[in-house]
Amino acid sequence: MRIENQKLLRALLFRDFFTKIVLVIVVSQSTLAYALESNLNNSNQFIQNASVQGQVQNLSNQILGTRLAIDINREGWDQTTPYTSDPSGDNGGIGRVDWKTITLAHDCDDLFVRYQTTDGPAFVPDGLRYSLFIDVDNNPRTGYRGHGKLSSIGAEVLIQGGQNKVTTLRFVGSEDQANWNWEEIKQYFITDIADSGRDVEYRIRILDLNVLGNRVTDFNWVAVADYPTGVKDFYPDGGNLGDEGDYKTYNFNYSPITEGFSNPERGFFEANQTQSSKYESLDVPTLQCFRQNEGISLIHRIFYLENFVNSDISQEYLDLSQADFDKIRQAGLKVIPRFAYSESASGTDETPIYGDASKARILSHLSQLSNVLRSNSDVIALMQAGFIGLWGEWFFSDHFQPDADWSDRSEILTGILDVLPANRAVQLRTPRYKQNIFSDFVPVDQSSAHDESYRTRIGHHNDCFVSSKSDGGTYVDTSTELPYLEEESKWVAVGGETCDFHFLSDPAPNRLECATALAELDQFNWSYLNQDFYKPTLQKWLGDGCFSEINKRLGYHLTLLNGTYDDQVNPGGKFKYSFQIKNDGFSAPFNPRKVELIFRSTDGSSHTVELADDPRFWLSGELQTISGEITIPDNMSKGEFELLLNLPDPEPQLHDRPEYSIRLANEDIWEVETGYNKLNHMVKVNSEIYYPDDVKFTIGKYNWGSSNSFEAGKEDTYDIIEASPVNGDKAIDWYASTSISGFSPDQVSELTVTYGGQYSKEKVTQKIYFYNYRAKIWDLMDTRTVGNTDDVFVQIRLSNPHAYFSSNGESRVRVSGLRKGKPRFFSWANSLSWEVK
Repeated sequence: MRIENQKLLRALLFRDFFTKIVLVIVVSQSTLAYALESNLNNSNQFIQNASVQGQVQNLSNQILGTRLAIDINREGWDQTTPYTSDPSGDNGGIGRVDWKTITLAHDCDDLFVRYQTTDGPAFVPDGLRYSLFIDVDNNPRTGYRGHGKLSSIGAEVLIQGGQNKVTTLRFVGSEDQANWNWEEIKQYFITDIADSGRDVEYRIRILDLNVLGNRVTDFNWVAVADYPTGVKDFYPDGGNLGDEGDYKTYNFNYSPITEGFSNPERGFFEANQTQSSKYESLDVPTLQCFRQNEGISLIHRIFYLENFVNSDISQEYLDLSQADFDKIRQAGLKVIPRFAYSESASGTDETPIYGDASKARILSHLSQLSNVLRSNSDVIALMQAGFIGLWGEWFFSDHFQPDADWSDRSEILTGILDVLPANRAVQLRTPRYKQNIFSDFVPVDQSSAHDESYRTRIGHHNDCFVSSKSDGGTYVDTSTELPYLEEESKWVAVGGETCDFHFLSDPAPNRLECATALAELDQFNWSYLNQDFYKPTLQKWLGDGCFSEINKRLGYHLTLLNGTYDDQVNPGGKFKYSFQIKNDGFSAPFNPRKVELIFRSTDGSSHTVELADDPRFWLSGELQTISGEITIPDNMSKGEFELLLNLPDPEPQLHDRPEYSIRLANEDIWEVETGYNKLNHMVKVNSEIYYPDDVKFTIGKYNWGSSNSFEAGKEDTYDIIEASPVNGDKAIDWYASTSISGFSPDQVSELTVTYGGQYSKEKVTQKIYFYNYRAKIWDLMDTRTVGNTDDVFVQIRLSNPHAYFSSNGESRVRVSGLRKGKPRFFSWANSLSWEVK
């Protein structure tokens, strides 16, 4: 049953939440008739304008599903282009079925179809009056072509039906048309008929077209309309001229069509479900389309277990559900799962049968599902309690009395919490369920928020938002429940959907206004909302101008306002940062999330620092200042680093995937390849600088200074006087040593030694040596003549310096000075440093 019909039933059942209302639905399925072949060639005499052969028109109408409501009001179709109208009366005679036009449109998962005819009687309910033949492989020679191969295309798929329902079918047969049949794919019930039955609209899953195993990107089509006492009408008119006939084409073209952008665990969600009797698996390209083209990061999936009310869940079902979680992860989305047993009641008004399972069976099923849920908790945004009652909404149940049996309900809730990790939340349908289960009417507050206790892991889903005075039975005492929810929703997750107010016992149409919706989404800190239901309400928000704001503000909406950061830092030093983020969304993120500063070098390498901040405390409307100091590692390489902010998912499988990182709302800072947000700041990391920690004299005497005197910028110098005689000349000779720390000598990729100094006499020949620990000799590195006017700086850079470090990281630099003749001189050593990279 389509979502619209489910919600109609839900509305009827919830219209009086406090009295026992029973609605029994009995759906009878008539045998499919296939009036496809007889008289296929009967309308040749009525063909007009058939001179164009082959494709006569090619269209594509991508539309956001929210903007096209399948209901009697025909919203959204004005944004589409219909195929060219068929000439009126060309079917030969008044009172016969006569095509006017067909309009097709699509979003990521649905094909929307609208049929319009002129003249003729209305189509009978459940009649086979419309047949849309679809050629998915674009090969007119394959698939169904009918008797004599008079159809202009070969159809692999048929959409058949009129009022009441349509059915999708796949062709099963031979290309020579000798043996053929049609195999049912899915039935869709139709309630939206207009213009006395001459205007019909519906939607089907695009997946129904994938009968050849590939995702369909375009298809050719021919439509046939018939009437028992009339002549078939083909659209286009040349659709039954065989190889010389005409057809139309539809393309599934896509481009991003939403305002804003996708962010994880927030926003409008895509709803879908599957039954155990006919499991409908998820489709990766469709899921990817949600995120890339519709800005969707969440799907809501109901797993129905109707076949297992009295038995264990089959391994096949468990395997299929595991495959769905794998697809969700592959597509970069997260899911809100709910498990339930039934979506309609049977029995009688006096003795309804809701079809859910007993407490013992539910607990047994939870045990079976525990491995699937735990192993896929990374892509579970949160879970709705489910299991009990129709749709898993905990009210209409065969085994649990409404607003009672709190002890039994508590066992189910505890069982759900226990099969999930402690960092995942569960939502209940109404606030009073939580209050009664815990016997606690005090809301969660900041002091206990996110402590992973049962109570703080329980959130709320309202599935009749602003639909009536009580939101369809969500509240029984708004004077106490609303203040409770207003405070608690700051710290627990809230989401849900709207519903049809027409069938509720306390309708309040004024609550549908934008002002009320915006105020309550903000007041109760909503994180997500269903984009598939209830379409008329969503259409109203579109028309009244608040839909885009709701889309932007659901969940968090984080904007970087300003920031100040150090421009440079030494390895081992402190880096100071401070920046401000404003949350203009309705709520804070509800799941754990990391905050990381990334230092990315121009060579592509990076260093990540995890901050202690927790985005779950970045509440709606508040300004957050994130500041502190970071100790830069001693071994961090020298160079320019770009500063970036990363807000990744902490789950190991998702941490490095940009689809799961939070994007800030600023322009031109998001990196789609990495999921990083640019802070537009460069940081220079200086190389590690070492100074002498020991000085030895071979020739000459110490006069003044210390090892600190060698640091650049120090006012004092290291003085060596009384140059000693050497072979009739005067000379000094000394060496200094230092020891590197934080990494081994083999990790050093570059060594730069800088020495600055002068002498008291002119024409001193200065030589600088490095000690080679492997050869055990001094290697001469530089020779020059130095005077007595200004300091002379010598810089020696080695790209392969390993031989000049001992095994324990010691390095030695030797300086000698020689002056011909006997006059004595002394040396002023102003600076000596080792720069290690």
